[in-house]
Amino acid sequence: MEQVRIDNSFYFGEDNFDVSANSATQMKLTTYLANKEIDIIIAPESLFKNYIQSGFFDNLEGQLPTDLFSKLTDRLYLGKTEEVPTDIAYGIVLDDLPLYENINLKESQVLGIVVNSEKKENGIQFIRYLFNMN
Repeated sequence: MEQVRIDNSFYFGEDNFDVSANSATQMKLTTYLANKEIDIIIAPESLFKNYIQSGFFDNLEGQLPTDLFSKLTDRLYLGKTEEVPTDIAYGIVLDDLPLYENINLKESQVLGIVVNSEKKENGIQFIRYLFNMN
């Protein structure tokens, strides 16, 4: 059985208040991404937009199986980049999931599959798990 690790230590702080901690966290994230150690990212919408611009995410239409993509159509998060100026589904909005039931969040949380992940199937299985679509 393959080991899956969830690392929720990537905290950027509210309103980017702690610049040194945010820089260290960004460096850690960049290192993990470069080493292809991250399959998905869940981030607040404001950060997710920046990550789209940085080319972190894959087009979900090409990655998700048709059944899953069609069931999540109303939750898709669209974005554009300089290279691709048309709206593409890069993320899935996680609002209203039991995961966030008793948490007062300032903005929507969005999940994306990392473009250079070598184990994208793990991300797909995690999405199925989150939405009870096993």
